[in-house]
Amino acid sequence: MLNIEHLLTEQRYLALDEISTVFLAIGIAQYTIYHFKYRKYKNSAIAKVIDYVEKYYDKEDYYVYMPIVQFTNNQNQKIQSILNIELDDQEYPFGKEIAIKYNDKNLEYVLKDMKIKKFVYKNSLAIGMILMIISILYLHLNK
Repeated sequence: MLNIEHLLTEQRYLALDEISTVFLAIGIAQYTIYHFKYRKYKNSAIAKVIDYVEKYYDKEDYYVYMPIVQFTNNQNQKIQSILNIELDDQEYPFGKEIAIKYNDKNLEYVLKDMKIKKFVYKNSLAIGMILMIISILYLHLNK
């Protein structure tokens, strides 16, 4: 009877260990993909389009919409800025997140749809590590 309980405990540990290993592997793979694919956006801030400025050009006789974006810089200050680019309001609606690359001298922008975000990868890594720790503790506590 004791042997069967020990086997069941070991089976539970192995299942938990496999799940945690899978989460850890997925997290490491995703974080690696993020690091190599988006490393050029390392100093970027995620900005939200909060409004549009309508600008009229007399010579060409047409309107353009320049987005007003809000983002947080390195000193945790909220900054609002008008991007000097032409955008259609259907292309980048309110609340859409874009990546803005900036430095001290001027505001450079890089438009990128940031559907894949850094915190997703960090969370999957954290879930894998937590599950790994739980499986190790489970093994040692049930010996």
